[in-house]
Amino acid sequence: MRTFAVGDRVTLTVPVAARLTVPDPRIDAVRGTVAVERGPLVYALESTDLGRDVGDVVVHAGSDPLDDGPDAVRMRVRQRTVHRVGPLPYGDPDVQETEPETVRLVPYATWGNRGPSTMRVFLPVA
Repeated sequence: MRTFAVGDRVTLTVPVAARLTVPDPRIDAVRGTVAVERGPLVYALESTDLGRDVGDVVVHAGSDPLDDGPDAVRMRVRQRTVHRVGPLPYGDPDVQETEPETVRLVPYATWGNRGPSTMRVFLPVA
């Protein structure tokens, strides 16, 4: 045990790198998705930063989140569009994906502060 004297300083360094979190596979609604967290914060993809519907976005396979300052994280994603070819409901899916792009994620607690938007926390993995 150490005895501290007046003027001693203690510095605690805690790494809080952004990470992917996989939900419990028993939850049907989020199976096959990941969430992005950094420290105690959960991040969300917001349509304000994306410029289109958040429902058409999938996480680029094999990518990790990138720290982007104290308020944001960036993630590699693709836009996926699925069209049915043939009679519904059994038509074959025609899946089109764009090239990967890096998008900004914001802390969940702050989404919607820049005007009306949609958001998504659990992002499907391609």
